[in-house]
Amino acid sequence: MEYLILRSQAIGSAAYDALQAVPQGQVIGQTSGGVFLRTEAGWVLFLSFAAWRGPLTVNLSPVARGALNIDLHSPFLIQTGAIYFPKERLTIEFSQAERWLPPPRPLQVLPLAERVQRFSQVSVAVTAALADRFGPGRDSISDLEALIGPGFSSLSDLRIVLRSGQSSGIIEALLASLGRGLGLTPAGDDIALGFLLALNRWGDWLCSNLPLEPINRALVQAARQHTTALSASLIECAAGGSADERLISALDGLISGNLEEDRIIEQFLSWGHSSGVAAMQGMGLALG
Repeated sequence: MEYLILRSQAIGSAAYDALQAVPQGQVIGQTSGGVFLRTEAGWVLFLSFAAWRGPLTVNLSPVARGALNIDLHSPFLIQTGAIYFPKERLTIEFSQAERWLPPPRPLQVLPLAERVQRFSQVSVAVTAALADRFGPGRDSISDLEALIGPGFSSLSDLRIVLRSGQSSGIIEALLASLGRGLGLTPAGDDIALGFLLALNRWGDWLCSNLPLEPINRALVQAARQHTTALSASLIECAAGGSADERLISALDGLISGNLEEDRIIEQFLSWGHSSGVAAMQGMGLALG
C-alpha cells in the first residue's frame, strides 16, 4: 500500500523551525478543526483545515479532512520537508508551503483615550455575544475571573500592578494566572498570552520604559513547567511578538484603528471557545 500524500498550503514560522529541529513526535489531540502534534522537543503544532494562519499552524486544504484519519498517540517522523505517519501510511509535505510570519504593524496609532474607549466597546460587545456561555448580566472582568477559577486575584488588581511599571510585581502577578482554568489553553494562560503579544508587538508605544526581556523569560520558563504544552508553545510565540493572525489583526485594530470594531469582535470570538475573550482581556491590561 502506497503512502497517501497531502500538501500543506501554509506553515507558521515557529512550526517550520520546530520541524527542522527534531526527528519525531506524536499525536496528542484531535478536534473538529484538525490535529495537535507534539514534537520530541515539546512544541505543539496544529494541523488545521481552516484558512487562519498562525506561528504553530500547518494549514491543509479543507478537502483533505476526510483523508486525515490519524489515531491519538500515533507517532510521526520528520524527513526532508515532510511529516510521516508510519501507522497510517500518510505523508504531509510542507517544504513548498507558504511560510507565514506576522505582517508589519500598521503605521497609524490612535491616541490613548481612543484606544481605551475602543477596547471598552469591543470588550462589552464580545461579552454580550458570549452571554450564552457566561450567563447574561455579568461584566467581562467577572466572566474571565470565573473562567480562571477561585483563588485568583482580580483582573482589576492585576491592572493596578501592571500600571506600577515594576517588572518583579508584573511577573509575580502574571505567573499566578498560569495554568488556571480548564482546557488545552486555560484562561489564565490566554490572558498572559494576550498581554505578552501586546507588549512584544506594540511595547514601544504601550510601555516604552518597561524591560520586556525579564518578563518574557520568566513567563516562558514558568509556562513550560506549570501549564499545558500547547499553552507553553503559544506563550513562547507571543513573547516573540507572534500569534494566530486573528489575534494580531484584532490587536492591531484596537491600537491603530485600521479595522472596524465589528471585525475585531469577530476575530476574538472565532479564536477558540473562550480563548479569544481571555486573550482580549490580557491585551486590555497592556492597552491602558
